Amino acid sequence: MKRHWLTLLLVSKLATLFAQTDDLQKDTLAFGNWLFQQGEYMRAATEYYRYLYYGGQENAWLWHQLALCYFKAGEYQKALTIYNRLIKSFPLAEPKEDIFYEAAFANFKIAEFEECIKLIDELALQQDLLPPFFILRGSAYLLLGKDNQAVSDFTTYLAFPDAMDRVKVENLLELINKSAKENRLNPFLAGLFSSLIPGLGRIYAGRTEDGLVSFLLVGGCAALAFYSFSREGTNSLAGWIYVGLGSLFYISNIWGSVVAAEQANGQQLAKRNWELKERLHALFP
Repeated sequence: MKRHWLTLLLVSKLATLFAQTDDLQKDTLAFGNWLFQQGEYMRAATEYYRYLYYGGQENAWLWHQLALCYFKAGEYQKALTIYNRLIKSFPLAEPKEDIFYEAAFANFKIAEFEECIKLIDELALQQDLLPPFFILRGSAYLLLGKDNQAVSDFTTYLAFPDAMDRVKVENLLELINKSAKENRLNPFLAGLFSSLIPGLGRIYAGRTEDGLVSFLLVGGCAALAFYSFSREGTNSLAGWIYVGLGSLFYISNIWGSVVAAEQANGQQLAKRNWELKERLHALFP
């Protein structure tokens, strides 16, 4: 009889403990949800992890909430760790479009543009893409320097009648078209021009003053060498010094022209990237 009463007491205690644990799980989850609604995302994440620690149910919704906490807090790398787990462990998780877009956007924000494109392509194999995906993928292509693919995605986006960011996307297309029309300098031609006429390559690269200086230095050394050899013959020490200096200036003039052309192209590209980032910031603040 005594053993029977001990068993009942133990069962009663266990039932009370389980009930308290269940209440603790519910309270913790409810508090986490409240913090999330208040914009306290990192504190909400702590409560969600506490819920799991207390034995709460692990499901797609909870992992999405955790990923969203880090996503909205700007902790994109941490968010991606959870998004990748969510997509792998719960392939049927809903809302699928939101999960894939947020994961792709997180990759975009940390400059993992290839991964961003890869995620969107993966979703495209499963269903039709919504308009925002074309903007995001097109922007990733653009930052990778793949202008043709970017134009294709932006054009597809503009074909949607409900395109919300039409003007901003049209501005990006305008920038791409403008960049395509700009003439890039050919470093090889710059070097070739300066090998024929010293300084001409630098003038071609937009450095007129440098080009004139190169012409005068090389031409001056050539003239002095000619004068020295004319007076003293081929044994003229001064003549050979001028030949050496002239050769040095001549080679430097060719190399400098190549570098000037590359730098001009780099400045043009930097200007384009600055304008690009300004316009992309309007799309993805």
